[in-house]
Amino acid sequence: MRLSRTAILSVAALGCTMVGELKGLVTLQRRLAAEYHTNAISVNINNAVHLTVTFANSPMGQLPEDEREGAARGVATFVLGHYPRADTLRTITVAFSSRTSAGPLTITRGGNAYRFAPAELRAALQAGQKAAADSSAVRR
Repeated sequence: MRLSRTAILSVAALGCTMVGELKGLVTLQRRLAAEYHTNAISVNINNAVHLTVTFANSPMGQLPEDEREGAARGVATFVLGHYPRADTLRTITVAFSSRTSAGPLTITRGGNAYRFAPAELRAALQAGQKAAADSSAVRR
């Protein structure tokens, strides 16, 4: 069976795209680990548009609900600024789980998850920047 040149080039292009996406996710995970001082972070992408960040055994997961939601919003905003393909995302979900290991077994319990639309996060950032600029202008 012979593959056409177009088929081979298509597979090669798909492979390059996947490698680039994987590299972006690894880089994001490392930046999150540095920012939040933990390696217990997983980053997953579904259908190239739904990104999920999960923190295992994070102190943020133990915060009161309103503070936990604020922390999750901060993580999602961080993702927008540090994920190279953030402009392609439809949702960013930040979740907190608890993980327990006993010998070869690991038990993960899902906790609260917070889903954000990147457009809403950008609008909130712009509104915050405008408010800060207006406040700065008033003080002068």
